[in-house]
Amino acid sequence: MPASATGSAAASQFSAAAQELRDCARALRAVIPGYQATLDPVKALNTRQTWFGQYPDQVASQIGGWSAKLGSGAQALLALAASWEQRAGQLDQQAAAAHAAQKAAQRAGSGAK
Repeated sequence: MPASATGSAAASQFSAAAQELRDCARALRAVIPGYQATLDPVKALNTRQTWFGQYPDQVASQIGGWSAKLGSGAQALLALAASWEQRAGQLDQQAAAAHAAQKAAQRAGSGAK
């Protein structure tokens, strides 16, 4: 395979991988609002009318713990999505470098003839 074809294929692969990472990051971010709202029905039931005695405090404490864990999970997912977008940017740079190398090889090849 000529160097220009290799550079073109590499640039296309880098660009495709970057786009796939961005799509995955977008999909991951779209899941987070629903993920964070998971406990809303449970929170709505946590009233003094629902629970008597010691249970309201125990339930509130348990729901608070679950909420904190869901919040931590959401933050981790956002960090993961951000890292994917950062990697996509790096792949875009590699695609641009491969494209530039292809152009340089083509110029060098046409100048040698």
